[in-house]
Amino acid sequence: MPIHGATAIRFPQFLVGTLVAVAAILNAGSVQADEPVIGGDLSAAIPLSKFKTPADLGGGFDIYGGYRFDLAKNIGLSLLGGPDFSFFQNDDGGSADAITLFDLTAGPRLSIGDAGNEVFFDGRAGYAWDLSGPINDDGFAWSLGGGFAFEVARGTALTLFGRYNESEMRAQPGSNANLRWANAGIGIQHRFLAPEPMTQVEPPPPPTANVPVKKRLVLRGVNFDFDKANIRADARPVLDEAVRTLKQAGDIHVAVEGFTDSRGTEEYNQGLSIRRAQAVADYLVAHGIARNRLQVDGYGETRPVATNDTADGRAQNRRVELMVIP
Repeated sequence: MPIHGATAIRFPQFLVGTLVAVAAILNAGSVQADEPVIGGDLSAAIPLSKFKTPADLGGGFDIYGGYRFDLAKNIGLSLLGGPDFSFFQNDDGGSADAITLFDLTAGPRLSIGDAGNEVFFDGRAGYAWDLSGPINDDGFAWSLGGGFAFEVARGTALTLFGRYNESEMRAQPGSNANLRWANAGIGIQHRFLAPEPMTQVEPPPPPTANVPVKKRLVLRGVNFDFDKANIRADARPVLDEAVRTLKQAGDIHVAVEGFTDSRGTEEYNQGLSIRRAQAVADYLVAHGIARNRLQVDGYGETRPVATNDTADGRAQNRRVELMVIP
C-alpha cells in the first residue's frame, strides 16, 4: 500500500538513516553493548484532527524490549520494539462500543542522564491495524515521543512519557488524511545491569628498604568466553575498581598477565593469552593509566587456578591477573 503524506515519507527516511548510522558505529566498534531492556506503559489515548469525529478519549498500553548501547558517558542508545494497543470510545455509532488500534513498531531511543535518572527521545515505525470499530483499515504507522525516567531500584525506573502517533489508516471513508492520535502516561522500565563487583582489589604493599615490591592483584570476575579476548560487560566494574586502585597507588608498575584453559594447542593458547592481557591493558590505558606503567605477558594454559576437566574450572582459567612489580 503506498504511503500518503510528505511527513509520513520523511520520517521513514530519517528512521532508516538513523538505523544505518547506528549500524555503522556498532560495526566500527566505537560503542559496547550494555544490557537488555524491557518495559511497559499505560496511557491516555487522545484522538487528533479528523479522528476526533468518530473517536473520543480512551486509553492504551504497550510492552517493548530491546538492547541498549553506551555511546559515551551518560549517553545511551537503545533499539526497542514491541506491540501497542490503543482504545477509544466510538462516537460514530454501529455495533462496536470502542475503536481498537493495534500496531507493531520498532526504532531507536536516545537517553541522556546519570545514575538511572534520564531524559529520553524515541522514534518508531511499523504497521498498524484496526481491530474493532468503524475505521476498518490498516497501514504504515510511525510515532515520535519522549519523557523522563526516574530510578526506583537498581536497573528499574518509572517513566513519564508523551507520544505522537500517525498511520496511513483513514478516520473517515473517502478522506485522504492520515489517522492521528497521541498517548501520554506512565510506565516502568528495567535494564538488566551486570552484577556489582564483589571482589576488592588488593592494594600494593608499602615499599621497604632492600626488599623488592611484588604483589598480585587478583581480578576476580575478569574472565573471558571460550576463544575470545574481548572485555565482557560484567568485567568492566572490576576493571574500573582496578583503575581506581592503580591511580591511588602512585607510580607503581604492573605486569598484565593473561591465561587460557587447556583446550587448543599450546602455541595458539600462548597467543590468545597475550591478546587477553593486551585487551585489559588497553582498557586501563583508556581509563587514565599510563602505558609505560604496564607490562603485557601471556602464559597460555600454564598456571591453572582450577581444574580443566569441568566447564566451570575452564571458565576460571580463562582470566587476566595483575602483578605489581618493582
